[in-house]
Amino acid sequence: MPVNKVLILGGGIAGIALAIALTKSNIPVEIFEIRDEPSNIGGAVNLTPNAMRYLEYLGVSSSLMDTCECPAIEIFSLRTGAKLAALSFDDVNAYKFRARRVIRSALIHALIQTLGDLNVSIQYNKRATSISETSDSVTLQFADGTSATGSLLVGADGVHSFVRSHIDPSRTVTYTGVASAYAFLPASSISARLPFVATALYSGRAGSVLLSYTDAARTQLYAGLVMEVPAPDSDLGREGWRAHNKDREAVRRDLTTRFASPAVPQVSELIEKVDEWWLRPVYKLPPSGVWWKGQSVLVGDAAHAMPPQGESIGLALEDVVLLTRVLEKHGGTQSAGEMFEAAWEEASWRWESVKDKGVVATWAREIMTPWVLWFMQGKKAKEMMYDVREIEI
Repeated sequence: MPVNKVLILGGGIAGIALAIALTKSNIPVEIFEIRDEPSNIGGAVNLTPNAMRYLEYLGVSSSLMDTCECPAIEIFSLRTGAKLAALSFDDVNAYKFRARRVIRSALIHALIQTLGDLNVSIQYNKRATSISETSDSVTLQFADGTSATGSLLVGADGVHSFVRSHIDPSRTVTYTGVASAYAFLPASSISARLPFVATALYSGRAGSVLLSYTDAARTQLYAGLVMEVPAPDSDLGREGWRAHNKDREAVRRDLTTRFASPAVPQVSELIEKVDEWWLRPVYKLPPSGVWWKGQSVLVGDAAHAMPPQGESIGLALEDVVLLTRVLEKHGGTQSAGEMFEAAWEEASWRWESVKDKGVVATWAREIMTPWVLWFMQGKKAKEMMYDVREIEI
């Protein structure tokens, strides 16, 4: 069955990237976003070499050359300040690109620009209220009274996906117990020496601290602090977490208690100097589940929500490229959906929890980190060379 039009619900990274890929493949799309404008919320994302190759395929990578190129993530002890190891992205002969650290909103705007160059625009203020299907079509109803009909609906609407509630209503998100606090600040505001080239990960008992430049000139810093945070007493919704952000001084005190260390004065200093921290809860989905049913399919966090470990953008872009290839070859058939799900059943679950390991376990992890990363580097290299454009479909 040919795909006459694809409806995409979600104007984030996965949704816009899919709209670009399908349009380039001459598959008509309409893309809808619940917000009234592009999202400016979010930290700085890691674009792995895989992700950069997919963005090149989409025609977006050239717009990101003024961001921070990341030849390696350098890993330090939060307890002692010592450098433990590094995870390298520097083999451009094998990977074609090094990794990059990019502000999320800048990536979204680069995608929007590319989509606009293809004469496709995002329809904002579109809150979906219902989904109905026939044997060969799907219709979205919106709160404003309008509707849209296509031959396939793609849910790129994030971890709290409306489309997933239609495809697999029993598969609901739960809070992981982990949250990330993030902020941006000028690098010049930190008087302590920053002992890394591009990106540093400080590992400690209470969690981890990621520091990274976000621009090629290395003038702007991103800080992301990942830690265990108990669930609030009230409903575990996104609005409740936003309310937490109002108490900036309490957040600062909490971060100081968890992460301040005389061995890493730069971390203590940035916690003190940041004016506003954003707190983002990390949710997870049960493994497996249904990704494609009838005329509807899921991609990105709607299908496989991931913790902040630096690969979620790459996986979302893999979904985009693979789904585009499937639709080009198989159309919107159920067998195509089964093939798409099978290809990602295992690859989407690269989940690692962040826990308070205790003093002894923290010291042991510091000792083992160089050996573990040496062992993992070969595996990571294979992952970074992997490309869904090369697999048989």
